Amino acid sequence: MKQERWKSILKPLTILPVIVMLCTIFGFSNQNGTTSGGLSQKVSRQIVTVCDTLFHQDWEEETIEHYTEKIEYPIRKAAHVTEYLILTLLAALPLYTYGLRGKKLLFALFLFCVISASGDEFHQSFIPGRSPQITDVLVDSIGILTGCGITSLVLRNRPSDTASSKKRNTQKG
Repeated sequence: MKQERWKSILKPLTILPVIVMLCTIFGFSNQNGTTSGGLSQKVSRQIVTVCDTLFHQDWEEETIEHYTEKIEYPIRKAAHVTEYLILTLLAALPLYTYGLRGKKLLFALFLFCVISASGDEFHQSFIPGRSPQITDVLVDSIGILTGCGITSLVLRNRPSDTASSKKRNTQKG
């Protein structure tokens, strides 16, 4: 009985990581164009600087700037993919916990995350220096599909719930 009570208390908490991730995503989107661009440039420059140091290149400042500009766009897009990959993996837990399985789980997971990505882009239409981009939703979908694929692989190797409950029932009797 105590175990069932704990499950009923903990079950709703599975949504908390999803809420935190959505707040993180919308927080990044809430940055104006200048702030967002500055963050991307800072991350890109840090990557170039680490590569310069790691591979003993001793690049001039001009070369560092050149490489920073070259990788900034791919870094921004990789951030989109990563955010939505994480969101998808986090969202799988509450959906599974509340009983969705198989294709229904994957469809609900995909739909929830694509709607979240679309809402995020719509939200950007209200932010100075930002605008909604359908291409960003498509890029986000790469992370979403990857997360759905990982979820599918993880759940494929999980024993079925009916087999688990049958085993529990035979152990009780």
